[in-house]
Amino acid sequence: MKKKQKIFILAFLAPPLFVYLFFFVYPFLNSFRISFYKWSGYSQNMTYVGLDNFKRVFTDSVVFKALYHNFYFIAFSSVLIFALAMFFAVIFTSKKYPEIPFYRVLYFFPNMLSIVVVAIMWMFIFNPSFGLFNPIMKWLGHSDPNYALLGSTSTVKAALLAPQVWMQMGFYMVLFIAAINTIPKSLYEAADIDGAGAFRKFWNITLPGIWYTIQITLVFFIINSVNNTFALITVTTKGGPNRASEVVTTYFYEQAFINSNFGYGTAIAMSLFMLMFIISLLIMRLTQRHD
Repeated sequence: MKKKQKIFILAFLAPPLFVYLFFFVYPFLNSFRISFYKWSGYSQNMTYVGLDNFKRVFTDSVVFKALYHNFYFIAFSSVLIFALAMFFAVIFTSKKYPEIPFYRVLYFFPNMLSIVVVAIMWMFIFNPSFGLFNPIMKWLGHSDPNYALLGSTSTVKAALLAPQVWMQMGFYMVLFIAAINTIPKSLYEAADIDGAGAFRKFWNITLPGIWYTIQITLVFFIINSVNNTFALITVTTKGGPNRASEVVTTYFYEQAFINSNFGYGTAIAMSLFMLMFIISLLIMRLTQRHD
């Protein structure tokens, strides 16, 4: 490669590389450094405490409670979102109706909204005084419904699943539609000749054909779920009632920015990052196909 070509390539690579190093790598490394200090986040006094912050993370009952809630949201929302996304993706690719593009846009539309907007919308829906949920329950036959879903420790987690599923399902549906459209039509035609039913074609052709898409989107979903639940819960419940909807990211925010315990809060965030990284590797390993 000529010297001029190398300079030309470096000229285009340098700006994005600088942005990546300055806005991603440096903050990450600096956060890792801060996690070994006792620091309020505002003063210049930083006391080195070694691994004490991480030891505190592993003995903090609130961290484990919040982590359980994270896994709850990831497990139940992933099943609901992926099942619905797959169902509609198969429906919308199996038939050629003129209305299908409209429904694709309709189901994808919630994903175009800000998570804050979605959270506020569902707060109004679940509001026990003037929300839509209680009138609907009354219309379905409940004599005197007065459900405060976001204000009850027994219902808040299940209620918070609804906006997550509503917002994200369309995005994964579009990804699955794109993956299904790459499968050769000749495979389905051969299956029709053999007399295969809809379920058999899905199990033997569609699912193996989009398996790698499912694998990648599952990892992406888990990482993205951590961010989405933070914004959703911060707007709707702030981790309440009585920490019944607390997740690790909201607890980190409380420790770092409300309690001015930035060192410990950063240790919580770094522990969550390492855990999510390990889980992502495990999922990639466990879902790997050996053809």
